[in-house]
Amino acid sequence: MKTFSLEGFARFTEAIAVSHNKVVSAGLAVGAVAIRKKAHEIFGDNAKLASLAPSTQEERSRQGFTPNDPLVRTGELRDSLEVEAGLMMAGVGSPDILMRYHELGDTRGRYPPRPVLTLATAEAMPEITAAIDDALALSLGEGEHAVAGAALVVPGAFTELD
Repeated sequence: MKTFSLEGFARFTEAIAVSHNKVVSAGLAVGAVAIRKKAHEIFGDNAKLASLAPSTQEERSRQGFTPNDPLVRTGELRDSLEVEAGLMMAGVGSPDILMRYHELGDTRGRYPPRPVLTLATAEAMPEITAAIDDALALSLGEGEHAVAGAALVVPGAFTELD
């Protein structure tokens, strides 16, 4: 058993907290990447999203697009999704204001809610939970993933663990 001075114990617990925050942050980043991937799959899925109005379907057909692939014409909105991750936070969103209207709907009824990110989060929840569980196990030095000085590489994100 290790014996600490009060100052030594404070340094020890601070080091654990810093390590814990880094690995949990990495787990959150993995989860955000999973949400973005699921969201990409949901765009255009008329089984999961509200169908387009008949007039919109006719317009799309005249313009050479498939008639009923909600939120997909050029793919620009789908491709605008970004992952942002930092210390103890991660998120997925778009700088395009239309994403907000499509996700939540608008008050005038022009855009019915097509909650791509909400659905993607629900579908990615098992991956998110597993990533955070793995991160916590690593932080606590448990399980098959527990290694000292590990690096966790995530597609689109990199976090180095001290």
